[in-house]
Amino acid sequence: MNSSANQNRPGLPLSNATRARAGRLASALFLVLAGVGAPCSQADTKVASQVLEAVAQQQDARLDALALSKGWQGLEHTLESQVLGETASLKPCSGPLSVTAEATLPNPLARQRYRVKCPEGWQRVVVSQASVRLPVLVSRVAIERNATLEARQLERKVMPLERLRRGFYQTPAEVVGQSARRSLRAGQVIGPASLAPPVLVRRGQRVTVVAAVGGLNASVEAEALEDGRQGERIKLRNTSSRKPLEAKVTGPGQVQLP
Repeated sequence: MNSSANQNRPGLPLSNATRARAGRLASALFLVLAGVGAPCSQADTKVASQVLEAVAQQQDARLDALALSKGWQGLEHTLESQVLGETASLKPCSGPLSVTAEATLPNPLARQRYRVKCPEGWQRVVVSQASVRLPVLVSRVAIERNATLEARQLERKVMPLERLRRGFYQTPAEVVGQSARRSLRAGQVIGPASLAPPVLVRRGQRVTVVAAVGGLNASVEAEALEDGRQGERIKLRNTSSRKPLEAKVTGPGQVQLP
């Protein structure tokens, strides 16, 4: 009998690569693939359960390591595993099963192929595919272009990893204070392409222009004619002389000449 199981895994805390396994289903469901309605003996089910559980442990360890290496928090995954070949003729293994990857695939999220061996002489091949989900930051409300992001505008949503190819953030501290590069709709994933450094000077704002003159700093007031971020050169107008000038943004409401 070919056997398969779909197994849900709880979150993986980054502080503990080997998480508690209490309450985890060893095999949520067995499907009879060799013939619909074919009877399953107790031994047959036991062998399939042993094999799938051994592969699940191997997959768990690889995904735990992946989460740690990437710095991912709260990773969840589902395994879809299938035993190739019948198990009805096999006796449950009384010793520990060994699991070896038939091909060393660097990406744990790719479809994996494992050889599972019992010290009592039998072995089976299992194919296993992991589907990963992560809690990521999304916009809780619509956010206008150039608006500075605030924690109250954000929330976390669990999403499949395949939908996060453009990157993502998981904590408000990573994005609060930055500005939206473009308008964001409610529920949109916050990724690197969504953000720009914060706007420190706004068009129409009165700013302080600092200039170094003979080793001394002099300052005048000017009106910003455009928005500016850290290090950008922007156009201004001297509020006293009305003369135009350009200066580099150095901080909130601060620019410097030359």
